[in-house]
Amino acid sequence: MACFACSSHGPADGIRISPALSISFCRECGSGRSDVPPAPELLTAIYDRGYYDAWGLHEAGNRTDALKRATFARRLEHCAGWIKEGGTILDLGCATGSFLREASSRGYQVYGIDISAHAIEQCAATVDRTHLHCGEFDSSTFGNATDRGFDAIFMSDYLEHVLDPRAVLAMAAERLAPGGVVVITTPDAGSVSRRLMGTRWPHFKPEHVSYFSRRGLRRALETSGLAVVDLRPARKSLSITYIAHQFTRYPNPWITGWLAPLRRLLPPAIADAALETPTGEVTAVARKQS
Repeated sequence: MACFACSSHGPADGIRISPALSISFCRECGSGRSDVPPAPELLTAIYDRGYYDAWGLHEAGNRTDALKRATFARRLEHCAGWIKEGGTILDLGCATGSFLREASSRGYQVYGIDISAHAIEQCAATVDRTHLHCGEFDSSTFGNATDRGFDAIFMSDYLEHVLDPRAVLAMAAERLAPGGVVVITTPDAGSVSRRLMGTRWPHFKPEHVSYFSRRGLRRALETSGLAVVDLRPARKSLSITYIAHQFTRYPNPWITGWLAPLRRLLPPAIADAALETPTGEVTAVARKQS
């Protein structure tokens, strides 16, 4: 079977993460794919209201939103030279809307898509409902406002979740305006944290279907008609409180046991402070080729 990322027909190396999750990694590019991807109906069930509990929204919604907006602010500033002022931006996997709010505050016209009805309702509190779509990318329509195409399409922690990432990239290229860019942040299968932590890597989750290496991501973008203009390790604004919530939802024997007690011992000012943190992910910016 051809590699989903680089299309190589060469051999793959399999690893077992859990009884329910095994992944095959392409020897050519190093990208990995779940051997038995979850069924679409299971993915829909996973992304219910409870999915966002790992973010600590119930306990600290405003602080979580501030952390995410700080991350997205830096990403937007980094990409500002490739996106026209006041341009149209689509956020695939918009979740509860932190990116949409940050981009809107900077004068961009924002649109969002998410499979979670709960997430879309959260976004609708601050974003025009006609600019939101609950469902898949291929079924979304936004009327005449986007006929010329989007100036940018962001996929933050999105591409690893979809069953056919190459189809999503091809569709993104079609729906970009001339010179538009795709901005992707996704787990890096070749990252230092992945190599050090092995099967304990926190990004190994049942809902993550595809794991791109940088080489595989570059190849997938290029074959979709998108020229990579920037590729770098991702960093996010995180706090110890936020990270502790994550590892309570997704227990990790290397991390959970000491992180939760540490969070309780620290003064709130320290536990809740924003830290620019490497995440074992990669951010790619790719421009539509004419």
